[in-house]
Amino acid sequence: MNSMNEDRPVLKLRQKIGYGIGDFGSNYCWSFVASFVMLYFSNVLGLDTAIIGTVMLLSKVLDGVSDVFMGTIIDRTHSKMGKARFWYFLSSFPTAFGVFLIFNIPARLTENTQYIYIFIVYTVLGAVFYTMNNIAYSTMSALVTKNNKERVQLSSYRYIFAIGGVLLLSYTTSGLVERFGGGQQGWRMVSILYAIICLVALLIPVFAVHELPEEAFHGETTNGQTKEKESFLKTLIILVKNKYFIMGLLYYLIMYVASGVFQGLGIYYCTYNLGNGGVQCIA
Repeated sequence: MNSMNEDRPVLKLRQKIGYGIGDFGSNYCWSFVASFVMLYFSNVLGLDTAIIGTVMLLSKVLDGVSDVFMGTIIDRTHSKMGKARFWYFLSSFPTAFGVFLIFNIPARLTENTQYIYIFIVYTVLGAVFYTMNNIAYSTMSALVTKNNKERVQLSSYRYIFAIGGVLLLSYTTSGLVERFGGGQQGWRMVSILYAIICLVALLIPVFAVHELPEEAFHGETTNGQTKEKESFLKTLIILVKNKYFIMGLLYYLIMYVASGVFQGLGIYYCTYNLGNGGVQCIA
């Protein structure tokens, strides 16, 4: 009987599309920051890229730590909106607002104060609210349906909308900045526009899908045995002792650093050699 319930579809097409749109908003937020913020810092604010890179690297270290804790927090959450949907909704507003803040650093601040401002805003945006939003969003796919086929379909829809968001962002950003006057004014107007787009897209999944009651997941079994939750510390110890986890972690770190270098340098190459910084987003 339990197997029959798990195989029964529960989501409609509009719900799957509504869920997928969330990744459009997520990528519009973070791809905008990841691809263009360094260009903004150096060309508009005139800040040292070496210092900015170091500041952002330190922030990324904290980001890696926060991922683990956010997963634990979601697992222990009990609310009327569910486990993940609650945190997803809560974090959508500061995530969108953070996009505006990172591209609107007050010019009256001293250079050292600007570096501090960047570290605080970039860390809070990336390591706290974007992490909270993205992990909660990914977790929702496992909580809104028990049907494995539907879970795969949700991932497919979010991937389609994610690519669509990156493509649209890449083709419009540079032109919009110039259209709005360039410089600080141009980035300010674009960040406001993108923050609104992000917020609207991020909120759509909140109303499109609802988590199943926690009772629906009670008593799940593996090979006839009921699953038991391990403590956070015990889970961490198990992971550290797993050589495949360590190998995957090292691979991820190498790829993440390489991706960061590519994004940091690629935006300049595409801006000054290809005449369009947005091309780097597509690549």
